[in-house]
Amino acid sequence: QVFPQVLVQLERLIQFDSASIMLRDEDRLRLVAARGFADSDGILGHTMPLDETRLTGRVLTTRQPIVIADVQKDPGWVVTPDLPESGEIHGWIGAPLVVRDRAVGVLNVDSRQVGAYRAAQADMVMAFADQAAAAVANAQLFSESQRRVRAMVALAEAARVVTASLDLEDVLQRILGQTMSSLDVASATLGMVDEATGEIEFKVGLGSGASSLVGLRLPRGQGIAGWVVEHGEMAVVNDVRSDARFVRVIDERSGFETRGLACAPIRIQDRTIGVLEAANPLQGEFSSDQAELLQGIAGLAGTAIAHAQLFSETRAAQQLYAGLFEDSADPILIT
Repeated sequence: QVFPQVLVQLERLIQFDSASIMLRDEDRLRLVAARGFADSDGILGHTMPLDETRLTGRVLTTRQPIVIADVQKDPGWVVTPDLPESGEIHGWIGAPLVVRDRAVGVLNVDSRQVGAYRAAQADMVMAFADQAAAAVANAQLFSESQRRVRAMVALAEAARVVTASLDLEDVLQRILGQTMSSLDVASATLGMVDEATGEIEFKVGLGSGASSLVGLRLPRGQGIAGWVVEHGEMAVVNDVRSDARFVRVIDERSGFETRGLACAPIRIQDRTIGVLEAANPLQGEFSSDQAELLQGIAGLAGTAIAHAQLFSETRAAQQLYAGLFEDSADPILIT
């Protein structure tokens, strides 16, 4: 919402035929605001490679405004079919959007006249670029705060749901249900470590093909889950086919094609007792937020499983002693 207003206010001070703002999106630049083009709304979302040999790439690298008298004579200017006006632009100013010492975008000002701009106008454009950069910084801070709030809410809900039962089977089902709803994934599984053999036995599964994995045992150290148990660390793999640790037997048994996998250790004190897995995020790849959330749910799972096991053992002991007394009542009375 801020970017189009930046261009509107800029036009009051500097005459231009067109102007645009592009933001860095990994290894590309994405057009987020445009004014003066034949189809300013239609070209939004247009991307171009982040190339240091191009003028925009040069602006990002130097983090300094650049004034060009005639871009058509500059080897760094590329005329693209998606932007037909690019072949008519001559005078040009490019100013970087800098956030925390990092160039995150470019403000472009275009003229169809050769030599339309000077250094004084570049300084003015840079001032507007600084305002646009401030908007980016504010948006990032807001997004980060919202992300933290969502994570805390999700973990609080997970804690409420997971610890609401002391029945072990119910606890395991609750853990998976909360994992799927919080991370928005296609499937989730939970495996427990057999202390005698070191194997991982999958106890519960939810989602696409996951239920068919129940009872499957992985040899010690095998697969991504085995690696997580041995190292006590989380693993996030967005392309399992390129990871040597991935074992195909799981997909062969379930008929499910795993693309991405996040696996977190379930621990009780200093001991890893199991693994919690989430597969194929519906939004494409696992984000750092989802990884942190899975790790948090796995931490809650360790406590919930320990409580459920302790409750089960205590109840079994009570039944044992009650049975011993009831079976011995008559001999005691006779004696």
